Amino acid sequence: MNNSKNIKEIIKEIKPKIIIQAAVPISPETILKDAKIRIKKFGLLDPAIISGIYAHILPICLVFTINLLKVIRNLDIDPIVFNMPNPDTANLVLTKAKLGSPFSAGTIDLTVFGICKAISIFYNIPIEEIEVMHISHHALRVTSIGKVPFFLKASRNGTLLDISKDIKKILSRAIEITTGHDIAWMVGASTAKHVKALLSPNQIYSHMPGFRDIPGGIPVIIGNGKIKQNLPDGLSLNKVREINNKGMYIDGIEAVEADGSVKFNKYAVRYLKEVLGLKWNGFNLMQIHHICNDLLAIYRK
Repeated sequence: MNNSKNIKEIIKEIKPKIIIQAAVPISPETILKDAKIRIKKFGLLDPAIISGIYAHILPICLVFTINLLKVIRNLDIDPIVFNMPNPDTANLVLTKAKLGSPFSAGTIDLTVFGICKAISIFYNIPIEEIEVMHISHHALRVTSIGKVPFFLKASRNGTLLDISKDIKKILSRAIEITTGHDIAWMVGASTAKHVKALLSPNQIYSHMPGFRDIPGGIPVIIGNGKIKQNLPDGLSLNKVREINNKGMYIDGIEAVEADGSVKFNKYAVRYLKEVLGLKWNGFNLMQIHHICNDLLAIYRK
């Protein structure tokens, strides 16, 4: 995936209609395991931990997808691309950089399943009768409930459920139920569901992270070759962006600029300096290979 010539030759030969891009130069799980060791050594506390870990994973998650999208842009084909690494933020970067607007799948599907399961338990409702509309950044799963903004509406066979008094308890149980599962398998299952629906004449209601220029996850409708946002009534697109931008901040990202450049928040900058010895305030896409090489050198020691 780091060789543009090889990518070009493969795509020209196969002429794919759909490409699922899941490659990264080093596994984010490897970085997370290493980070836990470093955190104990340096004694950093949240929010620097969360912000630093996830902020510096972002370039790793972008580098191969950027190579792929640049190759596609110069070919006379227009495949649908599903980008799997860190789509909650990565897809926003790619869209703003005008490299394309890939679709995705990810942990928000797992979170929504957990929410349905928790509601089923707390309210004694069959899970197949529960419908959920949920908006959040994946940072919701890695920090205390209440720190990351979200939207959640639940219905039973089309009738709105009043879950307001239990909403934090529901989210806590949802994450508890779905924590410990192999995230890669879950993302794979979510991807398969979305690709199958995209190729089907029938529509499904689902949730997708990183939809076009919206950070975080939102409800979508997929089917008949199309994917479109499915925002709850009364919730504007600007409000959705506001909710998920705040979640992105917990992930260590202060802002994604108009050209796709990324600015880290102060907690991420502190983590990178104190734990990894890196004096980074952010990065632009011209620096992406250099940044990844620096990170790989650190984690291969």
